[in-house]
Amino acid sequence: MNVECKIVTDFSGITALEADWKRLWDQAARPEIFNSFDYVNSWWSVRGSNYRVFTPVVLDGPRVIAILPLVICDGTLRFFCHTDSDFSDILCEGPHASIAIAAILKELQKQDSQWDWGVLDNIPEHSLLLQTIRTQKRLPLNVTARAVYICPTLDLHAGDENLYERLHGGKRNKQNERRLQRFGQITFHHLDTKEAAREGLQKFFQQHSNRRAIEGPYGQFISESSRKLYADLVERLDLTKELRFSVLRVGEKDIAYHFGFQTKGRMLFFKPTFDVDYWAYSPGKVLLHKLLVYALEQDLSDFDFSLGDEVYKRKFANRIDTNYRMVLTNSRLVSRLKRLQVSVVVNLREAIGSRLLSGLRSFLDLVRDSFRQRPHVNRFLPATAATQYVFRPEGANGAAPVAGALQPAGLSWLAKQSLGSEQFMPLSELQKARESMKEGYRFFYLEDADGLSGGWLKNTDTGIVFSRVRATSRTALQNFLRAAESISRQNHREVAVLILR
Repeated sequence: MNVECKIVTDFSGITALEADWKRLWDQAARPEIFNSFDYVNSWWSVRGSNYRVFTPVVLDGPRVIAILPLVICDGTLRFFCHTDSDFSDILCEGPHASIAIAAILKELQKQDSQWDWGVLDNIPEHSLLLQTIRTQKRLPLNVTARAVYICPTLDLHAGDENLYERLHGGKRNKQNERRLQRFGQITFHHLDTKEAAREGLQKFFQQHSNRRAIEGPYGQFISESSRKLYADLVERLDLTKELRFSVLRVGEKDIAYHFGFQTKGRMLFFKPTFDVDYWAYSPGKVLLHKLLVYALEQDLSDFDFSLGDEVYKRKFANRIDTNYRMVLTNSRLVSRLKRLQVSVVVNLREAIGSRLLSGLRSFLDLVRDSFRQRPHVNRFLPATAATQYVFRPEGANGAAPVAGALQPAGLSWLAKQSLGSEQFMPLSELQKARESMKEGYRFFYLEDADGLSGGWLKNTDTGIVFSRVRATSRTALQNFLRAAESISRQNHREVAVLILR
């Protein structure tokens, strides 16, 4: 073989490789959607300004036999799409993998003045790149690989005779569906036209952002660049066989979405979300069940739950795969130092744990809100202003209260307010909203030309209490107080209003 390796350093060179790129991707035993030519194009159009193309291409004469899709950022080699990818691998003709990878590493060694080190994330344990490097005795570069992520998978061809019955007729799932059917008929389908996908994408963004804001921290779709990436993927990918954009509908309302992928008999569970107003009815579980049944009925080989070892994934998975991080350096000393650096970061994350990190985020949110809240929430009130109002009717008959001019707000409305501006609904309070509702509180608001006001209502034995009341203007607060007084008169019950300072 007459093998040579060259480095493509601009995206026009990547574009020129389109035919060969697609050929090598199609030939892969397990093609990763994140390495596909269309996904790479979408990613580069959104994120490319922060990177420089540095992609080794191996040729045997005029024929391209391998492409390692790399970019450089701040002196570090990374995979294309590494910020938005769960799996990455080399594109290569299988029989020539050893020769091609050796040529790539040798060329990277020659051009090590262009890069400091390489950090190649999310390489599957069964990938051609990792398997080939493990068989090599001597390499031109120092290469280390470390397991970093668990990837649970349901092997649909594992011979479980009761799998269809277990998925299709599970007792718990039937209970979840019956609860949702109170709101209308349940339907599930894929958005397979560009028009439908574009419309669904906006709801998907909002649902995902709302949920992440409540769980903390903010989700990725707060970023305009992430929204642009997903919008571009909708335009480029085939909605009938590559991009599976699914929706769970109850009656006329879309209550859950899944943005995932399907390639060569494999379903990738990538980005699910749901309407937080239906949280108590487990729409996410019902959506997952529908996707699992779809994969089984389509005779797919794998349902890949992607990165993460969440409990719900373990419930269905019958195989645990692993993703690796590969570090490349051209010096043994540098290799050890870089490997130590990566290990310290990973181990620190594991040692600290997600709970402590979440607690730290909540503490920082409280500190931030303590500075934000005073100038923004009820900032028009003087320091000596009363913080409590009590309205007492002539007589109480215990009738159920009516909100009058006030409107009830669900979690999605509260999340939108926090995402739009934390002046009215601080993030720290939003993240407690679900627990407040479980304790019997309901949020009511009044929005008119004078501004926005609202507070948490709870019925007590002695009357109605509005707590943590806030408003964007003095007049808006006065309107809220009049509405509360009206409720007291209409229901013949005492109404207390506690104003948030």
